[in-house]
Amino acid sequence: MYLKLIHIFVLLILFAFPCKADAGDAASEARESANHALRKFLTSVPLQDLQNHGFETKEEVEKAVVGQGFEIFSVDPKDILDERPSKELQQLIVTSNMWMFIVAVEDKPMTLVTVGYVDGEWRLYQFGTTKLAKTLSEFVSAWPPSSGYHYKYVEIRQARTSFIQVFNGDKEIGIVPDLNLLGMIDGKKPKKYNPYELISPHKILPAVAPAVKSNIENWNKKHKKDP
Repeated sequence: MYLKLIHIFVLLILFAFPCKADAGDAASEARESANHALRKFLTSVPLQDLQNHGFETKEEVEKAVVGQGFEIFSVDPKDILDERPSKELQQLIVTSNMWMFIVAVEDKPMTLVTVGYVDGEWRLYQFGTTKLAKTLSEFVSAWPPSSGYHYKYVEIRQARTSFIQVFNGDKEIGIVPDLNLLGMIDGKKPKKYNPYELISPHKILPAVAPAVKSNIENWNKKHKKDP
């Protein structure tokens, strides 16, 4: 019940607290919006509901800060299912105009806050989840921005998976997959996330295509209108 209430509340915030973009780069604007949304959310939701996001005490709520951010990219499912042999993954990755930030309390990852740029304004998209926040925090520890690393977080929603491209300057270091993607590639999902495990980009599209196709077909069947 609490999760349902929080989901409803998030949708209300989405329309109630827009944040107009000021001059500056998207990353700083997104962070400003995330900070704004976080404070509104934490001061408006009862503590018992915030436990779903990792918060146990009022002190933790007061100390929560917006941490490392990830610009969210995606790949159009039509491009994934396109069977042209010359497809290059990098050319198919496009921005979603959304950013996701780790919310931390004294360096302890608690949850995520995601904001998106819609109709000229930055808006709250969603909060959650604690598990992904911990995974991303583990990733950042392995590839710290202080050492020059930067990232692209790429979602393939139709396959319920994601991966992170790691760069240092203009050089791409490699791709770190989530557990779901590794399971699609290797046929067996690992039990533990390894932020140092890099995969070839050429393995990704063939691995996710069956899941993308299946989910699209199921959605079409479910929403098919009777003649």
